[in-house]
Amino acid sequence: MLLRTTLMIGLAATGLLASSYTFTPVDVCAGCPAAAFSVNNSGVIAGVVFDAAGGHSYFGTSGSWTIFDVPGSVFNEAVSINDAGVIGGDMLSGGALRVFRRESDGSINVLPLIPGYANMGGGNINNTGITAGNVANDPFSGPAYGFIINGGSVTVPVTYPGANITQLSNVNDLGVFAGYYQDSLIALPHGFVRQADGTLLPFDVPGAAGTQLYGVNSLSHIAGGYYDPDGTSHGFIYANGQFTTLDFTGPNTMIFGLNNSDQVVGASYPDGGFFTGPYSGFLATPVPEPSSGSLSAAAFGILLWYARRRRWSGVQ
Repeated sequence: MLLRTTLMIGLAATGLLASSYTFTPVDVCAGCPAAAFSVNNSGVIAGVVFDAAGGHSYFGTSGSWTIFDVPGSVFNEAVSINDAGVIGGDMLSGGALRVFRRESDGSINVLPLIPGYANMGGGNINNTGITAGNVANDPFSGPAYGFIINGGSVTVPVTYPGANITQLSNVNDLGVFAGYYQDSLIALPHGFVRQADGTLLPFDVPGAAGTQLYGVNSLSHIAGGYYDPDGTSHGFIYANGQFTTLDFTGPNTMIFGLNNSDQVVGASYPDGGFFTGPYSGFLATPVPEPSSGSLSAAAFGILLWYARRRRWSGVQ
């Protein structure tokens, strides 16, 4: 399939440029594979952790994790956490996929199904209360569509033109959505951005065979993963007109979320597949490049040190 041209979507001209990232493993419990799906602006992470009993939701920071389950579920995962600590996610219950919301006080509510659809997944919640995700009658074969809940308003179906599967992965506080679509269940994915006015803009990593968008922050920086022609996936962030590839523990990495400091979270799966794992979750934090002001100060400091050394040594 021909790649679509990457479009400039009004990305912010300010923000943090990074030449490198530092990686911190997300070790929720000893010997437990985990994927990190979201990180809020305070650095609190949410995702899914696996043990012998299955998949469980978690949130927290390094060394201080809280694991929880949604009552009545046989599997559940936290896919988003906003700055108020409200968690959105999805769960499998009664053979159907449902969306849940966990409030900061620990109370959990399962969202009602959208009429006409037997399954509802995702549950990404931003700071303004908008919830985004996906609906389908058969989640394994499609078709699948995006949905948006904003107060009492429900927008469904959200469909990329001609696609069999449309995924809404995330929404920032400006109402801009990141997502991807597939022409069929086995077709390669391609990314898109849905602007606040509903306009859909295609977004593919140049030279990639496929692209999945999972994160968009309030600077409209974008994160996700792309596929090489051989099918290997790599995480990436696109900020200020620059692509940065991020691989944790080698290839087969996917970025699932980012915050306004351009911290990203995701998972690698070097010994398995995207849907089968096992996963190694991580947090990646950008290392800022020195600003021109910092460079000038450093240069001035060197000159001052050299001048003093000349005086102390008696050199004129």
